[in-house]
Amino acid sequence: MEVQIWTKPELKDWWGIYPANQRRNAAIGWIRRKTNAPGKPYMVKIYGAEFDSQGILPGAKTDCRVFSTINKAKVFVANYFEEAA
Repeated sequence: MEVQIWTKPELKDWWGIYPANQRRNAAIGWIRRKTNAPGKPYMVKIYGAEFDSQGILPGAKTDCRVFSTINKAKVFVANYFEEAA
């Protein structure tokens, strides 16, 4: 599935993830800046995804991942949906 990642100027630290050919009213996930997280400042959440936790509970399943740059987060999202298609 192809996705769009976009932000609004007033929400510069938050990006919505949407299917490319649908209206922007049903998000399938988001990316947000975590201001208090040194080294891994961007969190990606994809609704319904199951990733191995990289945090406090290693091996647990979670729908979130963290990245050091917004570009790494966007590439991860694009790759995730290309593999799911």
